Amino acid sequence: MRMLTLAIPMPMLVLVLAGCAAQAPQTARGPTSGGDCFNVSMVTGYSSVDRDTVRLDAGPSRTYEIDISGPMCDQVDWTQRIALESRPGSWICVGDKVGQGEIHFRDPATRRRVSCYIDAVRRTAKAEPEAG
Repeated sequence: MRMLTLAIPMPMLVLVLAGCAAQAPQTARGPTSGGDCFNVSMVTGYSSVDRDTVRLDAGPSRTYEIDISGPMCDQVDWTQRIALESRPGSWICVGDKVGQGEIHFRDPATRRRVSCYIDAVRRTAKAEPEAG
């Protein structure tokens, strides 16, 4: 089991970890699954899409969205730090069955630890920066 903790402010985190991401293995497949996977150690940032979806940056051109469920998981859009846990190894794959991992965070109001199940994983296109 492998766990990775990420904290905000997001711009600083991305800048600090950008150099590390270039050195991480750039394979798109898990060691045995043959599918579209990412290693939790490759995640460089995250953002909340809505109350039950989190977007993960897993390299320079790799973005995934995970659907989460569980009590109080709708508070994820208010948190500033998450921990990502994968099972049984350190890989999370698109199309894997429910139970391949969890995210953990502290509820901003109560400071209680919240654990959410990862229900679905999908690869998304990385958004292009707006010209301005």
